[in-house]
Amino acid sequence: MERSEGRDNRSDEETEYEDEEVDPRIQASVMSARQKFRSVLVEATVKLDQLLKKIGKAVEESKPYWEARRVVRQ
Repeated sequence: MERSEGRDNRSDEETEYEDEEVDPRIQASVMSARQKFRSVLVEATVKLDQLLKKIGKAVEESKPYWEARRVVRQ
């Protein structure tokens, strides 16, 4: 669903709240949460890349087994 579709389904009350100014304390909290999310995402990406370098070949070699197992369960 596109964002514009989601907005069309909103009530007048929700649309009215979108036009209001956000309390600076809440805005600061949201910005802080976004910054923390970004830093956690970067850290997780770095760790994932390290693991991929370390065991990537083993994961690739095991894919046929796991795919076959999934097919058997279906």
